[in-house]
Amino acid sequence: MAFTKVTNAGIGSTNTVLLHNLNVVGTVTATDGIFSGIGSFGGNVTIGGTLTYEDVTNVDAVGVITARNGISVLGAGVTIAGGGLNVTAGVSTFGGNIKVGTGITLSPDGDVYVTGVSTFSAVSGTTGTFSSDVSVTGDVTMTNTSSNPQLALISANNGISEIQFGDGADAVRGNIIYRAGSAGDALCFNGYNNTERMRIDSGGRILQGTTTYKSNLNSSADAGGQLAQFVGKTDDVNHCVSVFAYSGTTNPTVRGAKIQLNRARSTDGTTNTALADNDLIGTIEWKGNDGTSFTQASKIECFVDDSSVAADDMGGTLVFSTTSEGGHTSSERARIDSSGNTNFGAVKAVAFPSGTGIQVYHSSNPRIKLTNDTTGNAGTDGTQLYLSSANFIVDNKDSGDIIFHTNADEKARITSGGQFLMGGDTAYNVFENSSTAPRLQVRGTNLSGSCQAWIRATADAGGPKLFLANTRSTAEGGQTIVQSGDEAGQLHFTGSDGTQFVDACQIRGAIDGTPGADDMPGRLTFHTTPDGSTTCAERMRITSTGLILMGGITSATDDALWLEVYQPNQQDHHAIAINAGMISTHNMTGMQVNCHGFYSQSYSSNGIRFKNKDDTSHNRAARACKFTNNDGTTVGTIMFGTSSTAYNTSSDYRLKENKVAITDGITRLKTLKPYRFNFKSTPSVTVDGFYAHEVTSAVPEAITGEKDAVDYKGEIDPQTIDQAKLVPLLTAALQEEIAKREALEARVAALE
Repeated sequence: MAFTKVTNAGIGSTNTVLLHNLNVVGTVTATDGIFSGIGSFGGNVTIGGTLTYEDVTNVDAVGVITARNGISVLGAGVTIAGGGLNVTAGVSTFGGNIKVGTGITLSPDGDVYVTGVSTFSAVSGTTGTFSSDVSVTGDVTMTNTSSNPQLALISANNGISEIQFGDGADAVRGNIIYRAGSAGDALCFNGYNNTERMRIDSGGRILQGTTTYKSNLNSSADAGGQLAQFVGKTDDVNHCVSVFAYSGTTNPTVRGAKIQLNRARSTDGTTNTALADNDLIGTIEWKGNDGTSFTQASKIECFVDDSSVAADDMGGTLVFSTTSEGGHTSSERARIDSSGNTNFGAVKAVAFPSGTGIQVYHSSNPRIKLTNDTTGNAGTDGTQLYLSSANFIVDNKDSGDIIFHTNADEKARITSGGQFLMGGDTAYNVFENSSTAPRLQVRGTNLSGSCQAWIRATADAGGPKLFLANTRSTAEGGQTIVQSGDEAGQLHFTGSDGTQFVDACQIRGAIDGTPGADDMPGRLTFHTTPDGSTTCAERMRITSTGLILMGGITSATDDALWLEVYQPNQQDHHAIAINAGMISTHNMTGMQVNCHGFYSQSYSSNGIRFKNKDDTSHNRAARACKFTNNDGTTVGTIMFGTSSTAYNTSSDYRLKENKVAITDGITRLKTLKPYRFNFKSTPSVTVDGFYAHEVTSAVPEAITGEKDAVDYKGEIDPQTIDQAKLVPLLTAALQEEIAKREALEARVAALE
């Protein structure tokens, strides 16, 4: 039924009749009518055509209003058309039930009763009960601000209640099903083709991939203790549970996917009750089926590691356990404590002097093994680090080297042959004319890189030691006595000849006598290699008695006690050359021999003794000393024979020139002043002699030094005299005197 506004109407007239007030008591029949005022009808009004109204606010009907084409309210609110009831705004209130056909009844208290199939484009209400299928093509909104809105699906006993999901192509693409009672007593979630994907069983457990809770996953005492089970039933390597996080770019380092295991000591699920030290927080377990049940293979546990748990303070320890073959209970294999310390092996507290670290524990032989595809993985392969008792062992079981790197560069290496190399990766096995491969080698490209130092840093008089030892025992730690002549050790100094290292010199230690318990006589020998040779020759030896032998002799040839030097074996060479007085340094001495007059006089002790090795029958003088100039010219000697010693100075006429006879011998001799005196150092000894400065004018060559001179320390630098140089003057004076005497004797004889 529809109300429309028209402009033309009439009552009993072909023209328009305008009625301001019409009061009809009986029946009014009109083909067309227009009421601009108020019309009041005491009986029925039948309108065969269109009832047109203008400016009507409310229409009240006591009975039923039946409209063939609909009722239209042109303001905003309700439209009742042939296709249904549409309330676009406002509130519609009905005093009784509203019944639509025979299938839908709306009660005043908000219940909806549907006996057939109902289709809604949108439903909004408070309570509804459907006894058959309901199809909603739009949104369904349930609102109850005073309580909890409910959607109830009630099935028959042991029946199934179902919510279906579909689309335009497939009416049912998924289901939520509740299986009541014997039907399964579970809430099931089905995917495409009505295939179950997950269920919540009667025990509140989530099951995925299975419809039956597997109680053999836990011990019999805790058979129902699991909250969820995810089962992959096909041979698919991708069966897994994944957690993804799409957290954008804000704080990407802290926002990621998480799996949390949480625990409190409360039992009501809401109260916050703090845990205590050593409480178990959570466990991740791996179990395998042994044919009867699922048995634990490994697990990860988290324990509280905090003696004073407080707000935002929860120290933790992770424990990793595995089950050994033949066992059924996992044993701890690794632990990371709250300090970050890590222990591998059985349960053992980790303690370090400072910082954090990794500990590997075993009751006897803790090990770390490193292998790769080259080494293999057998028990005799790879490299192992382990303890044997208190011994730390690095064991490379393959034929490779052990290499030490620092600062990304090799610094040391132990070769598979047992050589220790520093500063290089290749051993030099060409020592002693390619006959020796040293065990320890240090190589450097500069002085520091090729040096070694042994330093002892103690507050005492001790110093570091280097030991070279020898035993005739071949057993490790064995001791077998050595013999006289056995080597104790050698130091070799070598150089490369372009192909190999050849000895240039050696220092050798050897046994020098018969050894015994706490008795090991020894000698040192010093060797050098002469030019053109590959063999070192002995140059010096220090015997077990302390005797030094030089020049190639290996045993004393005389009664020498400390030093014996063999004669030179090359022409124009010296066995010993001492250089002295060749630089501007005060008071230098080439060699000093300390003597003691008491021992010299009382025990025939000598500072230097020259021994003539010729037999006395030869009666040949030996030259003990020879004095030469830089050009080799001899200027003096000391000769001694079988019964006397001669102190000689050079006097060969071939060395002299410009000779002049001495004619003033007596005159010069008369200037000499011989005295009897004593030296201040020996006041009790009186001797004959001269004062050196008083001889200078007569025989200057006999005097060395200057009168009243002092040395660099301000001490007396005494003048010295060679009294032998007075002999020519004495001879000349005596000859002059003889000549005078002979002349006088001749005159006397002539007078007689």
